[in-house]
Amino acid sequence: MLVISQTSDVDQLGATDSGGYTLVYGQNSSDTYTVLSNGRVTTGSKKQVIYIISPTKFLMIDVDPTNTTPAITVAEQ
Repeated sequence: MLVISQTSDVDQLGATDSGGYTLVYGQNSSDTYTVLSNGRVTTGSKKQVIYIISPTKFLMIDVDPTNTTPAITVAEQ
């Protein structure tokens, strides 16, 4: 199990009075991750599932049932 803490800048829906998106800086988060031998990663928060495709590429899927705008993210170095 890994514990990763990160700071990120995100577009957040409803962060403005008009209900649109706005860039929110410096969002801190931390979660635990369990990596299986097939490259599937589960998070302790149960909000994402990550698939490690290669040493430099992964796919992250939002699976939080309360998220009304889930996303699939592909990250590559």
